[in-house]
Amino acid sequence: MSTLKVDTIKSDTTPTVTISDGLSVSGVTTSTGDVSIADKIIHTGDTNTAIRFPDADTITAETGGSERLRITSAGKVGINSDSPGHVLDVAGNIRSYLSLIHISEPTRPRLISYGVFCLKK
Repeated sequence: MSTLKVDTIKSDTTPTVTISDGLSVSGVTTSTGDVSIADKIIHTGDTNTAIRFPDADTITAETGGSERLRITSAGKVGINSDSPGHVLDVAGNIRSYLSLIHISEPTRPRLISYGVFCLKK
């Protein structure tokens, strides 16, 4: 492995530096522009935990090698669901201390509607 120490790289035409076979940077890295990532960000030493960009306008978080959270291009959030059908779609049990229960009459859902708030100690 070769080491190259550079304080400043300047280009009058195309400000691009291409490095193949990996780049190791120590210390704080600051970017004043966009950072382009092909697929995912992983943590050194924990390669089955990642923040991914699997599709256009989609972000996911993985732990233990499995997708746990997804935000779709439509703004829908899935927890343990890779295809959320609602604004918030949770696959599994949740714990909540403040609940809103929406009740409506099936034949006239837009006319009769109210909410019940339940507080749990």
